[in-house]
Amino acid sequence: KAKRLKIALVSIPNFGHITHIHQLAKVLVARGHEIHLITIGNERKEKIQKMFESLPEVTLIFTEGPP
Repeated sequence: KAKRLKIALVSIPNFGHITHIHQLAKVLVARGHEIHLITIGNERKEKIQKMFESLPEVTLIFTEGPP
């Protein structure tokens, strides 16, 4: 059996990037891995949180950065 990994996914908060990260996170969660997404908490923060509501297993970490 494969080992359960703790994986950090890091992305800028543009939806062209976050959409692909969401799909990757979905597959990794389904395989039993612990996923953490690190991105900048700008004006897109609420939309990103809403996008990831379907994956409550993913920990969202928003950092300070440029808007």
